[in-house]
Amino acid sequence: MLRYHHLKKLYPHTRGVEDDIHFKYVFTDCNILVNKGLYVPINSQGDDNRDLFTAIENGAVGSLWNEERELPKYIPNHFPVFIVHDSYIALKKLLVFYDNLLQLEDIGETNRSVFKGDIPIEENELNIKILKLMKGGDNLA
Repeated sequence: MLRYHHLKKLYPHTRGVEDDIHFKYVFTDCNILVNKGLYVPINSQGDDNRDLFTAIENGAVGSLWNEERELPKYIPNHFPVFIVHDSYIALKKLLVFYDNLLQLEDIGETNRSVFKGDIPIEENELNIKILKLMKGGDNLA
């Protein structure tokens, strides 16, 4: 399971609360309903601010955010935002980190589908494994 401190190590520049939040899902489509999701806006096709608030309404409890995009002024204080140079590269870094994390942990049902929705990533061996997980396939071990 992804936790706040995992993300803080990967992306130290943050805004919002520093708490031991855990993320059950990582998603890139703000319209997907999730429970305790980390929103990564790489598929934004419109208003970034509106998309972020839609993601929050749909269950996001944190977000990666491209440093070149202006953050909305009225984000809840309890909503952590991890500022990154490039959201797409940060997501790929997160995929690699999560693969390593799963190799160290016992994989339970709650860890099987952390990545939710369509994430446009290159088809290398790790990413194919992640895509299988997203579709409920085999674990990464």
